[in-house]
Amino acid sequence: MRIEYRDIVLRDCREEDIEDELRWMNAQTQWMDEDTPWERAEPVDPAFLREEMLDMIRDAAANDRRSRLEILVGDRHVGFVCAYPFATADLAARTGAAATGLALGIELCEPEYWGRGYGTQALAAWTRYCLDQGATHLFLETWSGNRRMMGCAEKLGYSVCLREIGARTVNGRSWDALTYALDIGGFNAVY
Repeated sequence: MRIEYRDIVLRDCREEDIEDELRWMNAQTQWMDEDTPWERAEPVDPAFLREEMLDMIRDAAANDRRSRLEILVGDRHVGFVCAYPFATADLAARTGAAATGLALGIELCEPEYWGRGYGTQALAAWTRYCLDQGATHLFLETWSGNRRMMGCAEKLGYSVCLREIGARTVNGRSWDALTYALDIGGFNAVY
């Protein structure tokens, strides 16, 4: 599968991407400090990760619906987007919003590509793909210290539907855990 949108391409993972994934998980982990800095980055066994990635490549070839695609800018592999089932009774109880759907993730793992609009383009293309595949409720999870992710989400029509005050601690400081929900009408207006 290949999705072209403005300056980015989303495509299926290939074997040659595995070395980038190994580097991102074990050596160049700065992206994790932006994504989930409260979690300790543990080295990943290269043999295990290789096999996991090869399984993902085989599974993608056998399925029509994707749960992950790689992000390219030009010919450079810079990260990935993913989707996972999302259900939380807390969200439904506290907001009245739908409590099931998909949570989308985006990881731009190459810092020199941050702050240039590529993440927003990748999330826009991935959101459109998920909607076209029949998703009706899309969510994002982040924290109040991840300003780039917050801006990206808001540009595309996502808005905070759940804020857990002080749920994250980073470098001794409290931050809010945020769940965003997509306003499909708002997204369609900007896509």
